[in-house]
Parts: sequence; C-alpha cells; structure tokens
Amino acid sequence: MKNTLYTFLFTGLGYSTTLVYTYFVLNTIPASQIGDFNRYESFLAILVSLVSLGVVQDASRNIALTPKSWLTIHSEAQFIRLIVSVVIFLSCLILYFIYKDNLFLLGAVGIPIALSGEYVFYALGRPIEGSLASFLRTSSYSALIILSIYFSGELNLTMVALAFGISFLFCGLFTSIRLNISYITFQNKLLQSSIFSIGFLAILTLIYNSIKPSYIFFIYENLSEPERVYYFEAFKIFFLLFSVNRVAIQIFYKKIIQQPKNLKYDFYITSIVMTLLASFWMIGYTIDYLNLSIKGFSFSLLRDVSIMAVLMSFFPSSFTKLFALKKDYLVAIPVILGALVVIIGTTILNFYNMTVSHYLYLLGATEFLFSFISLIILVRTLKNNSVNQNIKYGL
Repeated sequence: MKNTLYTFLFTGLGYSTTLVYTYFVLNTIPASQIGDFNRYESFLAILVSLVSLGVVQDASRNIALTPKSWLTIHSEAQFIRLIVSVVIFLSCLILYFIYKDNLFLLGAVGIPIALSGEYVFYALGRPIEGSLASFLRTSSYSALIILSIYFSGELNLTMVALAFGISFLFCGLFTSIRLNISYITFQNKLLQSSIFSIGFLAILTLIYNSIKPSYIFFIYENLSEPERVYYFEAFKIFFLLFSVNRVAIQIFYKKIIQQPKNLKYDFYITSIVMTLLASFWMIGYTIDYLNLSIKGFSFSLLRDVSIMAVLMSFFPSSFTKLFALKKDYLVAIPVILGALVVIIGTTILNFYNMTVSHYLYLLGATEFLFSFISLIILVRTLKNNSVNQNIKYGL
C-alpha cells in the first residue's frame, strides 16, 4: 500500500506539471503554433515507440518472470535500443534531405530516448523509483517548454526537441545512478537471436503504441484551426488518463501477469482513472463558478474526454495479461483489428466531414476494442490451458 501511495504521489506531481504546461501553451501561444506543437509531440511519441520497438515490452516481461537475470536482460535491451535509435536518426536524416521537412530532424532525439531505462523499476517491483524517474522526465520537459515560451514568446521545433531530449537524459541518468549501472551498456552476446525473437513483437508493439499519437496525422487536414486547439487539449487530458491507467498497470504488473484470472486489479485501475476524471470535472466547475479567464476545461470537452475514458476503462489489464502469456500471435489479433478500425473509421468520418468530437470517440472506441478482444482471447486461452492441464494429469 505504501508503494502504491508514494508511486501515485510522484506520478500525480509529474502529470500535474503536464497539465500546467498544457494550459500555459493554450493561453499564451497562437492557435496556429498549437497545431504545429501537436504534430511535433505526436512525432516524438511515435519516435518513443520506434525506439522501444518491442524491446522494452519483451525485457519488462522477462525481468518480471526471471528477476535474477534483470541486469543481463536490461543491458541487452538497452544496447539494442541504442542501435535502433542510431538507425532511426540516420533514416530521418535521409528523409529530411529528400522531403526538406524539418519534422524529420526530431529523429535525433531518439538517442537520448534510448538511454533512458526506467521500465526496469516497474518490472522489478520498484514502482516508487519508476515514478520518480517519470516525474523527473515529465517535470523537466514541462519546465523547459514553459521557460522557452516565456523567454521567446513562441514555440518552435528546436525548442521542443531540446526539451524532450534533455528530459530523457535526466531520466536515464537517474536510472543508472539508482541501479548502480553504467549509463551506456554494451551487452551484445545474444544480440542477433534477441532481435530475431522480438521481430514480430516489435511490429505489434509499434502499431499499438503509435495508433494514438499518429492519429493526428490522419485527421489534421480535416480539422479547422479551432478544432486543432480543441483536439490538442482533449487529447492531452485523455492521454494523461491513459498514462495513469498504464502507470497503475505497471504498479500491479507482477501480480497482474502472475494472476491472470484475478479481476480485482482491473477494479483498482478503473477506480483510479475515474477518480482523476472526477477531479477534472471539479476543476471545470471551479473555473466556471469563479468565472476565471482561463481557456480550457469546457464542459463539452470534459464530456468528450469522459466518454473516451469510460471506453478505455473496460477491463484495462486484459491486454497486459494477454501479452504476458508470451503467445505473440494472439496479441496480433486485437492490435491489427484496432489499427483497421482507426484507418477505416477515420476514412468514413473524413468522408462525412464529422466533427472533432466524433474523431475523439473513435479513438476511445479503439481502446475499448483492444480490451474487449483481448479479454475474449484471454478467457478462451486460459480455459484451453486448464483443460489441457487436466488431461495431462488424468483429471
């Protein structure tokens, strides 16, 4: 209980800084820059997924199942991530010279992303340190964004890249100090076999982690400038709720994967998310009651985010449990179906020129689909395993 409370304390402080910089941006820079800022952050979120490329998920799973081998697993994973980040940087550099789009210059941030390894704390059952590392990353990024706008009056790609890269460097340094390991590791004995074993998982993880941040690129041209600002705020709050959901899963990670039939952790996770959502409504009512001249927390936006959050909170640990079975071909089913729903759904919404709210509902429905399909597959798989076990022992 103590670990949970301290973890959510530091996590809450970190996400509070995210809210602060989000509304500082909304109230200080022009709407046109907010749209660009949304694209920058979405590209960086996809970059985080690319650098992870299934390595983080595979390493976390293996560390949780075999904690005594954590150092070897972690070192190998970090070395692979560093190689991947260099390849991504070079690829982005080539794309920049071909397309002359400054967005590709953000590829350089992949290297500091690769050097942060706080995921090991959660896999080892040390969530307080994991939340501290995350707090250091989110708070430093938020502070640097605010300072950049305060002193320059604007926000450009270079500022965002520097803030993002520095925040991950801080996080990586903290992790190496707390784990008493080298900041850059070179455990490459099983590199070739490791890359081969996580190849399929890498594709699935990339699709799963990229659906939410890449969504803005599917719909950007169909949104007006005010809708882009609305989407920026709604997505920030939704992603914050999603991140709290994910942190809660990480806190109970070992217990969740070791007790796949236990549903009490789903109740805990959903309760935490709903409590945070309720606090947003309280903030909205307070702003309205005091008649504060602050952009944000409109009731229409809170309504849209609430619908998305409810859709997201349906058996939230089911996908994690399915992932822990180490049958990645099963994981492919909800991931591929979710991606198809986004692509087909967005095409339909674009055709009928729907509002920004409908795009947000589609994103929430995709999260519901992930959990629902994962739950069905999980139940059937566990049932089959139980039957096979009984046959094995003649029961």
